[in-house]
Amino acid sequence: MMDIIHKIRKKLEFGWARFTFIFYSDLKKEPKKINLNFFVILFPFFVFFVLLLILLYDRLSNLIVKEELQKKYKDTIILIHSFSLSLENKKKKIQSLEKNLIKLYESQSDKQIILKKNQLSGPSDYHFVIEKQIFTVNHMNQNLNHFLLKAFIFYSVSLWHKSYIYKIIPKGAPMYPGTFTITSGYGARENPFLKDNAEFHYGLDFASSRRNPILTSSDGLVIKVSREITGGYGYYVQIHHGLGFKTLYAHCSEILVKENQFVKRKDIVALVGMTGRATGNHLHYEVSIGLDKPVDPATFVKLK
Repeated sequence: MMDIIHKIRKKLEFGWARFTFIFYSDLKKEPKKINLNFFVILFPFFVFFVLLLILLYDRLSNLIVKEELQKKYKDTIILIHSFSLSLENKKKKIQSLEKNLIKLYESQSDKQIILKKNQLSGPSDYHFVIEKQIFTVNHMNQNLNHFLLKAFIFYSVSLWHKSYIYKIIPKGAPMYPGTFTITSGYGARENPFLKDNAEFHYGLDFASSRRNPILTSSDGLVIKVSREITGGYGYYVQIHHGLGFKTLYAHCSEILVKENQFVKRKDIVALVGMTGRATGNHLHYEVSIGLDKPVDPATFVKLK
C-alpha cells in the first residue's frame, strides 16, 4: 500500500515539476525563460478532448432523432400506399361490372328476351332497367374518383401536419434550466392575496431572480405587448405560433420585443419581474389553443 502511495506521489511531483523553455532573441543578451509545469501543458489537450466528446454526443443524438423521424415518415407512406392499392382494386371491380352491363345491353338487340309475367311489360322496360343500372354504376364510379381525390388530399395534409406540428407547438420551459422553481401549477388554488378565497389559476408560475431572461417556447409572431403596471398581468407578451397555439408571458420587469415582430424558439423576449398582481419576482406562463381558455402548460413544458 505504501509503495502505491509513493508511486502516486512521485507522479504528482513530476506533474508539478517545471519545464523551462529558453528563447534567444539576441545572442549578446540574456535568453528569455518561460517556466511551465506538466499539468499546464496538458490542460489545453484535455479541454480539446472534452469538447470533442460533447460534439460527438450532439451529432449522435441528432442522428438518432433523424432516424426516428424517417422511420415514422416511411410507415406513413406505406399506410397511404396500401390504402391507395385497396381503393384501386375496388375501382377496377366497378369498372369490370360496368363493362359487363354494357355488353349485356348491346347484346339484347340480337336476342329474344323472355319476360316474366307481372314484372316487365316489354323490351322497352328491360332496356330502361339496363340503362338505370349503367347510370348507377357510372355514378358509383364518379363517387369513387371523388373519394380517392379527397383521401389523397387528406393523407397528404395529415402527413404535412405530422411533419411540422411538433415544430409549431410550444415546447420546454420558457426559462434557462437552473434559473427557476415552479411554485404554482394549473388549476384551483388558494388566492395569494385573499387567503380565505379560492381561485382558478390558468398557468404555471416560475419563481426566479429579478431580470432573469424569459425565452419563447416556439417560433412565432408577437401579437400583443402590454406595459400596464396596474393590470393583473402587469407587463406581458403574447405570441402566436400557428395552428391556434398561443403563449403568454406575464409580470415581466422589461419587454425586449415589439408587436408584429417574428421571434424564434429560445429567443429572449422579456425579463423576470413582479409587475401587476404579483407577490414576488416570477413568470406567469400560459398556453392556449384557438379561442378557448388556456390549457395546462405542464404538458408542453415536458416536451423537448
